[in-house]
Amino acid sequence: MTSKSNENRIPQFTARALKWIACLCMLADHTAKCFSLHGVSFFLLSDLIGRITFPIFCMLLAEGFFHTHSRLRYILRIMVLALISELPYDLVLQGKMWDWTAQNTCFTLLLGLLMFSLLEMVRLNQTLDYRIGAVLQISIIALFAVFAIFVCADYQANGIAALAVFYYASSNRRGTTAAAACLCLNVWQFYNAGAFLSVLPLSRYSGRRGAITRAGQYAFYLFYPMHLLLLLLIRHCMLYI
Repeated sequence: MTSKSNENRIPQFTARALKWIACLCMLADHTAKCFSLHGVSFFLLSDLIGRITFPIFCMLLAEGFFHTHSRLRYILRIMVLALISELPYDLVLQGKMWDWTAQNTCFTLLLGLLMFSLLEMVRLNQTLDYRIGAVLQISIIALFAVFAIFVCADYQANGIAALAVFYYASSNRRGTTAAAACLCLNVWQFYNAGAFLSVLPLSRYSGRRGAITRAGQYAFYLFYPMHLLLLLLIRHCMLYI
């Protein structure tokens, strides 16, 4: 009885709540990087809080892929968002108008959606032998991982692996799925250890979308480029104070 009552006290999160948790964590991360914070401040805002963002985005992307009314329009939305976000992303984080050595996170998510689409085509093809299907799926994931490295997408191959975990995930084991995705993000080094903090909110995901208007949905998409532009403006104004 006690364990059940304690479990019920832990809040559950809708997709809408997770979106804004991810946005606030992303704002903390980019604030630390934009203003070149150091020491404990950078560790807390970027290495810990900031790393919560990507696993949540991965889960939301997989949920969106399976529940959207039009996958093509979903892919196009993420593609447009990636393109319009690249300039402010490079200005804030790289200090250049354009930097081919680092692409914003939306490009990684776009690659994830394209990968999901190909994986779905293979999985739904009932004429394929299951062994051929398995080899094709592994090949698709490997191909996108290599491509992510080639184009310098954020999180690179680790990000593609984390997205693949969420694609194949079981909806009743969200905590385990999140932990597995976070392990993928830390395969080569433990730079993304803060990502494991995302396991708690993701494990408490209710599976519900939450009340959100169309305007609210677009506000979530626009938050990415707009918060980067705001940080850039604040940094520019501080130079003249």
